[in-house]
Parts: sequence; C-alpha cells; structure tokens
Amino acid sequence: MQQRTGNSGWVDTILTFALGLVGSGSALRPVAGPPNPRQWRRARLARQFRFAPPRDRSEWSVSYYRMKAV
Repeated sequence: MQQRTGNSGWVDTILTFALGLVGSGSALRPVAGPPNPRQWRRARLARQFRFAPPRDRSEWSVSYYRMKAV
C-alpha cells in the first residue's frame, strides 16, 4: 500500500489501529466462561496500543512535507 500511495503514514496508522482492535477483541474472547480481570487488562493494553504516538514527530510537521515536495 505504501508503494501505491507513496505515504507510509497511513499504512502505520491503519495497521496500528487494526492490531489494537484485533488484540482487544481476541483478549476478551471467551475461553471458559465470562472474561476474567486478566483478560480485561490485556484488552485495555491492546486498546491503548491503538493510539500509540508517532515514532518521529518531525515527520508530521508541515515543514517536513514542504521540504520533501521540493
């Protein structure tokens, strides 16, 4: 997808969000009975992973895109 769009930022965002959703859903999947506290903690951690901050803030600045376009 990055090669088609030329923008790897969207790929990182979508991948992180999707992994968080799948992780939280699979953490709460019933194994035997209702989810226990450990499963809820794992689901919460997976949801928090969804909103991970960008690795390099300079990539998100306007000046970075202007320099890249020139």
